[in-house]
Amino acid sequence: YVDHRLMLANLGEWAQVYLRQTGSAYTLAESLSQLRGLSPTKLILIDKPNSITKLQTYWRERLGSEVAVARTNPEYLEFMQLGVSKAAALDSVCSLLQITRTETVAFGDADNDAEMLAWAGLGVVMGNGTPAAKEAAGVSTSTNAEDGFAEAVFKYVLA
Repeated sequence: YVDHRLMLANLGEWAQVYLRQTGSAYTLAESLSQLRGLSPTKLILIDKPNSITKLQTYWRERLGSEVAVARTNPEYLEFMQLGVSKAAALDSVCSLLQITRTETVAFGDADNDAEMLAWAGLGVVMGNGTPAAKEAAGVSTSTNAEDGFAEAVFKYVLA
């Protein structure tokens, strides 16, 4: 992503998967050298889940102190600037709205949600959440497919 726009090297199989899942608008780069000198907000590497597991370890070992590396989907590995996270965004919004962290509820299911789930006054992990998300959350609910979000809202927010 550069300036909130998805930049693609090609329209291969994995790009098509991502576009179907996100509906993102995109620009097809004629070559990756065309992106030289730009400041991307994040880079996404997409591959088979077992490959992503290996690549996550590889890249965290090499870039862990310089770039945030997070698995955001079984097939996605995202690279972002250190300090950029859902927890940081939630903290900023709370500061603007003068809401304390104890007044927040966060929902998540992926590794990139873990920091936010731990930060929130109440972190709710979905039943289909990753081990990192489950470890960070205070409570769990049913899966996305089982309407876990609605279940948790009724149980913890509207009760």
